[in-house]
Amino acid sequence: MATTKKMVQRILDHGETDREPNARDNTVHRYFWSADRHVIDHASDFEKMGWEQFDTDQDDWYFGVWVNRKLLFTLSYSEGDWILVSSDSNAGYNREIQALIHYHDEGVIMRSLDADGKLTTYRQQRDRFLIS
Repeated sequence: MATTKKMVQRILDHGETDREPNARDNTVHRYFWSADRHVIDHASDFEKMGWEQFDTDQDDWYFGVWVNRKLLFTLSYSEGDWILVSSDSNAGYNREIQALIHYHDEGVIMRSLDADGKLTTYRQQRDRFLIS
């Protein structure tokens, strides 16, 4: 089974790193590998390594976003393009999370319909990804 540790190492070893930091002063690593998001979602070390899914309105087998407060990483996947953003500080990581919150519409975690027909929508509390 795949591991997030191996996937991140694959991106770092075989991908390309942007020459300049992004607008939030973080390092961007790019890699193309035609897989699907389940490589990360079902990785044997996903939770142990500190990864969490960042829900968006675009989530599907061909798109996903994950964050890691321990490693100060964000990872996104879109149709074969893997983008790993690494931060050197909590502040840099928080800037990256704020950008993700601003850019992506809220993803729905779950909807429930009660016996009276009332629909309740549950959304992810994204500010929990920020480091205090």
